[in-house]
Amino acid sequence: MLKSVEDLADIEVGVKVLEVVLGVSEQYIGRLVKDGVLPKSGRGAYPLTACIRAFVDNLRDKQKSASTNEDGSVKVNAAYELAVLRQKQGTLVDIRIQTELAQLVRTDEAERIFAEVIADAKTQFQALPVKMATKLEGLPANDIYIALHEYAHETLKRLSVPVQVIDQELLDQVLRLEQSTQAEIEELEQNDE
Repeated sequence: MLKSVEDLADIEVGVKVLEVVLGVSEQYIGRLVKDGVLPKSGRGAYPLTACIRAFVDNLRDKQKSASTNEDGSVKVNAAYELAVLRQKQGTLVDIRIQTELAQLVRTDEAERIFAEVIADAKTQFQALPVKMATKLEGLPANDIYIALHEYAHETLKRLSVPVQVIDQELLDQVLRLEQSTQAEIEELEQNDE
C-alpha cells in the first residue's frame, strides 16, 4: 500500500498495466524498451514513474525534432499532411453520401422540420373535435372508441410520411470542400514527386 507520493517511484508494473497507463500497444512498449527509451527493471517488470517520465520526454523530443528544422523554421511533413488531407477528404465524401441519402441533416434543418411536424400534429389533433363530432353523434361507446382510434391512426400515418430533408446549400458546400481538398492533395502529390 502507498504511504506517500515518493512510494510511487518504487512501483513496478507489468507490461499490461504500462500499456493501459501509456495508451500504447505492447509491441510499441517493446520497441521503446529495445530503443532504450523505456527502462526495464527485470523480466516483465517496469518502474512505473521512470517509464512515464521517459515516455513523455520521448514524445517531447519527437515533437521538437519533427516540427522544426535546424535553422528554427517550421518543418512540414508532406506525407503526414497528405494522409491528413486524404482522411479529411474521406470524411467529406462520407458526409456528402450521407447527406444525399438523407441520413445526415444539419441541426438547424432538423429543428425546423421537427417544429413543422409538431405544429402539423398539433393542428391535426386540435381538429379532432370538429371533424369527429358529427360522425360520433349517437354511436355506442365502443364504436366511438374505434372511430377515434382509426382517426388517430390515420393522422399519425399521415404525419409519418418522410419529408425531403436534403439541404442543398450544405450539399453544395460539402462538394466545394471536397473539390478544394482534392486540389490540395494533387498539389501535395506533385510536390512529393
